[in-house]
Amino acid sequence: CPLYIYVDGTENAADIDERDSTYMIEMAQRGYIAVTVDYDDAAIKYTDGCDSFHEKSKRIFDASVTGSVLHQLCYENSFGHRDHIPVDC
Repeated sequence: CPLYIYVDGTENAADIDERDSTYMIEMAQRGYIAVTVDYDDAAIKYTDGCDSFHEKSKRIFDASVTGSVLHQLCYENSFGHRDHIPVDC
C-alpha cells in the first residue's frame, strides 16, 4: 500500500488534533497507509540557519536513520503492521 504522512508542526509534540486525525482517516479510506506526525517546532533552534531543521527532519523522512518515522514504517515491524499490510516505500 502507498504511504501518506501528514506532518503538523506544533508547540507540543503530543498535540494531535481533529484535523490531523481527519486527514489520516480520509487517506486510509482511500487505500493508503496513513500516519500523522507531530513534532515540537518550538524546540527547534533556528539560530544556526537550516541545519537544525534539516537534522530534525531526518528523524521523520530519512529511512536510513534508525527510529525515524520512515524507517519504522518501511523496515521495522514495531507496530505489527507489516504482518498485515506491507508499506510501499
